[in-house]
Amino acid sequence: MKLDLRLALYFAIVAEERSFTRAAERLRIAQPWLSTQIRKLEEQLGFALFARSTRRVELTEEGLIFLDAARALAQAAATAEDTAERLRRRATARLRIGAPPYSVNIKARYDLLRTFAQQPPGIDIELEAGYSPVLLERLRAGDLDLAFLTGPAADGFEEIVLCDLGVEVLFRDDDPLAAHTTAIPAQALAGRRVAVYTRALHPWQFDILYAPLEGFGAKLVQVFDVEPNLLLQDSGPSALVMAHFRYTLHTPHPPGVSGLPLESSPMVPFKLMRRTDRHFPASDRLWQLAKGIRAG
Repeated sequence: MKLDLRLALYFAIVAEERSFTRAAERLRIAQPWLSTQIRKLEEQLGFALFARSTRRVELTEEGLIFLDAARALAQAAATAEDTAERLRRRATARLRIGAPPYSVNIKARYDLLRTFAQQPPGIDIELEAGYSPVLLERLRAGDLDLAFLTGPAADGFEEIVLCDLGVEVLFRDDDPLAAHTTAIPAQALAGRRVAVYTRALHPWQFDILYAPLEGFGAKLVQVFDVEPNLLLQDSGPSALVMAHFRYTLHTPHPPGVSGLPLESSPMVPFKLMRRTDRHFPASDRLWQLAKGIRAG
């Protein structure tokens, strides 16, 4: 018997999902075609793999035993793909790095990439923007080599904390908050509408940095694009103010807008992350450089 290894990989995914529909979506193929391929595999093997019903898909006794071998094949295929990808990265001297869009204003990121770009031999860097939860999943899938992220530690990854980020409050120059000179107390935001980014973009970060403001009486206004020019469209004692990261590189505010740090602001770590099982020379070079910048 000559076993079609591709069909065995399909079987492993159907068995894992316990659903032909979900497996087809995961494989990005048509569900009827997938069902046909599994029946073809059963014909090759000479026994049924699934006991099908209208409600659920269950493995037969033979299917359960065969699943161990299919999983081993799937793992071997994944290892081969990962090895090929690492070799391709090494051959092309290229790094794909994910980064949140706001991180261009973070000094630790700027210093790291600038220093890395100046070191021979030259390695091309492809920066891909996205918010941390999305970047983490792309990093997990191997679509990215490294990523700048905020968020909690995650299994299967290693990280270097480059700096900690707090909150800055932006307001119009004619706002009563302008009477403060060094920082804005959270209680000064009581009754004020405070524009913050949409929680769905990064729930963990939102709950640490912005949700506590509601405890001081602030009324959070979630917007997809935290744009300081929004403040210029509103005026008066209850005018909109804005809370976002306090950047470490100077980013001038629009004329008529000022900013001060939030007093006793919570902090979130800004870090470089990679998979613990995904190392190659180019990424190791950047990783070691990041350790030095953090230490400095």
